[in-house]
Amino acid sequence: YRRMRLKHILQQFDEIAGEYTMCLVALGRLRAELRKAPTMPGRLNINIAGIRKTVVRLESTYLIRSFALFEAALRDLWANAFLRKTEPPARVLIDALAGALKFMPPNLTDRAHEVREFRNAIVHLNVAVPATYTFAQATHHLKAYLSHMPREW
Repeated sequence: YRRMRLKHILQQFDEIAGEYTMCLVALGRLRAELRKAPTMPGRLNINIAGIRKTVVRLESTYLIRSFALFEAALRDLWANAFLRKTEPPARVLIDALAGALKFMPPNLTDRAHEVREFRNAIVHLNVAVPATYTFAQATHHLKAYLSHMPREW
């Protein structure tokens, strides 16, 4: 078992954000190239409308990745710092870990749940969600929750 460090998990969030930004930049450049020369060589089916749709969906993809990292960190903490053998749902895990840490502000737990619900709505294609978040907002809330966890476990 290798000890986890909170700073490494937070760095992974930053790496995911960097990848998201690079994708947005690359899609912007591709869009600009398509405006200059509307046909792509070969059999690529790339057009402005497809790029627009990809940009919209990209945010959800990266939000899901951020939540996956968040949940993996919580599960690792649960198993290795709290020595628990159970695998509770993310909803229970968020509450249980917040309850174990006396200094967790309730609003951070609420935001983590809202991001979890939003992520679930994306994954399960539900239309009604209590709150919607951008990738940046969701990542901010997840990192804020994690910032109250032990520095190492």
